[in-house]
Order: sequence, then C-alpha cells, then structure tokens
Amino acid sequence: MGNSRVWTGRWKGGRTFNGKDGRPVYVLHKMVQGRAYTVHLDARSETEAEAELALFMRDPEGYRTRQEARQLKQEVAVYLTAETVGGILESMRSAGTTTRYVGNVGFYLATWAEALAGRDLRTVSLQELLRELARHPT
Repeated sequence: MGNSRVWTGRWKGGRTFNGKDGRPVYVLHKMVQGRAYTVHLDARSETEAEAELALFMRDPEGYRTRQEARQLKQEVAVYLTAETVGGILESMRSAGTTTRYVGNVGFYLATWAEALAGRDLRTVSLQELLRELARHPT
C-alpha cells in the first residue's frame, strides 16, 4: 500500500482511515481563512476527535495535538535541579554576593529542590509553596 491511504469514513472534521492496529485514525481536513489544514489527530474515538476539532477551530494557527502539546510542555518545563541550583549559586558568586548569603540561598534552594523534585515549577500552587514554607521556621 506504500504511503497511500484508503479512506474508510468521514466525520465532522474530515476523514478516517484504518491504522496499523485496525482502529480508525482521525484526520482533520479544514480550510480556515483560505488556508488548508490537514492534521492527524491522536483521538481514540469520534467524540475525542470532535473535541479536538473544537480546540482547533478556536485557534487553528496555535493548535497542537495532545502529543505535540505534551512534548512542548516538557520542552518548556522549569525544574529546580542540582544543575539549576548550581547555576544560580555560581551566578550569585560571579556577581560578588557574600559567601554567607550564597550558602543560605543554596540551603533553601536545595530544600525546595528536594520538596519539589520532578515538578514543573509552573504547576506549583501558592498553597503548596506556603505549606512548604511553614515546614521551615525562620
């Protein structure tokens, strides 16, 4: 069969063909403001495909499939790691910050890094930060 697709059906946003596993693959075909869009969706059902269509119609230029959105989210995530803490402390030293202050900041950043291990800092709520602060009296 090569690269050719045998279309097996239609749905509100385009067409479907059978994937390697036999399940339908939903392909969004839309013309919006004179621009043609063709997007292979990672939807498992027509209901999911229609939800993706609604998201697409809200912002065709900015639309990302779930997989693309997950990948982008991972690429732009902000983590507090030993490497990032080290970079912050090195920057402070280069700026002439006192050794004592760098040590204090290092202690707190290491504590935060441990408490928030593996968390994207953009997803941490104020309530979580306040709870963590309360665990460390000043």
